[in-house]
Amino acid sequence: MKIVALLAVLVGAAPVLSNPVCLQNEARAAPTKTVVTRFSYMVPMGVDALTQYFTQEKAAKYYASVTAFGLVPSQTYAAFPTCTGTDWQRFKCYVESHNKAHPQQLYKVVFLARHGEGKHNVASGCDLINPDKMLDADLTDPKGFNEATAARNYWATAAAAPLNVWKPEKVYVSPLRRSTLAGYITFNGLSSFVQDVTFKDELGEYKGKQYYNRRHNTDWIQNNIIRSNTTFQGLDQLDFCDTEWLRYTLQWTQETNMATRVKNFLDEAFTVDADKNFIYITSHGGTSQAILSVLGRSGSLFGGDTGQIYPVLVQYSSTATATITKLSLPPARTAACSLSAGGCTSTIPASFMATGTTCP
Repeated sequence: MKIVALLAVLVGAAPVLSNPVCLQNEARAAPTKTVVTRFSYMVPMGVDALTQYFTQEKAAKYYASVTAFGLVPSQTYAAFPTCTGTDWQRFKCYVESHNKAHPQQLYKVVFLARHGEGKHNVASGCDLINPDKMLDADLTDPKGFNEATAARNYWATAAAAPLNVWKPEKVYVSPLRRSTLAGYITFNGLSSFVQDVTFKDELGEYKGKQYYNRRHNTDWIQNNIIRSNTTFQGLDQLDFCDTEWLRYTLQWTQETNMATRVKNFLDEAFTVDADKNFIYITSHGGTSQAILSVLGRSGSLFGGDTGQIYPVLVQYSSTATATITKLSLPPARTAACSLSAGGCTSTIPASFMATGTTCP
């Protein structure tokens, strides 16, 4: 089936797109402040004499073609002998039983998924700084869409007998177009799968001044991807517009701030999802590597290929509580900003907007 036809089935016929416009002088609520638990994250300490749960934990990279997402086969869990069934059924029972028995040393399964190949992944030179081609970069057709579809097909098979892979209990998605599409294609319409998918700006890429890492506004995401699907939540928690001004004033996407950003996300997610033992994150290569580092592993384990899915078992314990401000508002502007026209940059230093490439 052609990718365009597949999207027509999944998403519906696309409307004619207008230039995404962001009104910076709109009335805005105060930044949301959330009380979260601060956690320390680490590799499981082996309290049950187990030190490895997935075959790829010591490998360079992981692909969805590995059987059952690489869960170590025929693993026995001596501490909980009543856990029976398939490999994944026993593993699910093990994690849940462990958390009941060790409330101060909790486990959570985290899947890190990267979007399929994006147009920016294969572009070069002046194309990379052309807003008409690169703004909020799309998936490539066919490879990028095929990789997202492959993840969907893999889940549809893996969650059924005989593998019976544990289904995610919560899904988080970066609101950039390529990751939103990947998350939508992966989970939309899969029967009995998670019905709780939440957008988080914290999961965006760190190289934010490139056009391909600037997302559309929330109206565009709603009207062109999500439509009437109520599985996807959290658009109202995103700032309406993500322009150059927002990125410049908040410095959110700088690489040096990446660890703090994903640590805040994980602390909030682990607080909100205290009752969920399996969360799934669809985002980007740089974001996934940063998350792995915060979780006590080497970011390089994630590798550099698109379409990857990397599962880890995390041990975590609370260290304190803190109040975090989810988004600080930038200084107000009075003009409307057209993202496609590259507007709203007049008061931003040229050094911030510089791309390092001179084009006609």
